[in-house]
Amino acid sequence: LPPRPKQSTAMAQAYVTWFYWSRATSNWVAFDEDESLELEAAILTGIPEVTFGGGNFTAYVDQRIQRNSDTHQERRILRGTWFYQRHNGEFTPYKEAIADQIELSFPPDRDVPLDTQVEIDADRIVCQAAGGRLVQVQKSTKGVRLVTARYTEDRQPKPVDLRPLHPDFQTGAEKRSAVRWWWKADDGKYMAFEEEVSNRLEKAHKEEEAGGTGSVCVRRQSSSRGLSFSSQEDSVDLATRRFRRDSRPTESTVVRGTWHFQRSDGRLEPYSEDVAEELEKVFV
Repeated sequence: LPPRPKQSTAMAQAYVTWFYWSRATSNWVAFDEDESLELEAAILTGIPEVTFGGGNFTAYVDQRIQRNSDTHQERRILRGTWFYQRHNGEFTPYKEAIADQIELSFPPDRDVPLDTQVEIDADRIVCQAAGGRLVQVQKSTKGVRLVTARYTEDRQPKPVDLRPLHPDFQTGAEKRSAVRWWWKADDGKYMAFEEEVSNRLEKAHKEEEAGGTGSVCVRRQSSSRGLSFSSQEDSVDLATRRFRRDSRPTESTVVRGTWHFQRSDGRLEPYSEDVAEELEKVFV
């Protein structure tokens, strides 16, 4: 799910999704796309009522209710513009007042401070994460859920590796630098170096730019079944971006991660450094 782009009125209408409250599931359920577009067109043009189901269901958009003309039962309706991820990976809309706060606090056409937040309740806030994403964070558990302005009925993996950039949720190392170093495993997936190693690599990288050696030794304990059995000294050549391990004859690619994307399984991976430089030029 990409971050919300700057939108025209027509684009904004397309991204809005209307919902009705289901008593059976105690959850918001999305109207069909055509019905949702009709409701949005009504509110934009000042039409007070929209009728569905051959005249049996009338939605009063200003009152945010829908009435069954046969049973006279009513149910709440909601105009969804921002959505958060539930525990099962599905998305559900924020209350309209909260969504308006998110829209005002995180405008798509300008940068905002990293400590910007919208308080959902005493334990949850919406703040920024890497790559321009918004996330909902539970302060008591540090749990992170995705936030998006584009509704989807598809379940999404919870963002295990997506960390908020808000200062309250950063470790000391992350406050010093948002850069993370990665190496490419044999299966083609990128693996993040441990935080201490990543910080050493970043320090060496800056020293290399200032005329340093550009090589870092990484001493680590390898283990089998949880028991340390040998000490290995691996090395990273920053000039060639190669990771040499004593235990293997082959070398691995190393990437300095400054921009990251989320894979289909929810894991973060770094963009190549060339692509990251272009992203930096465009969005920073």
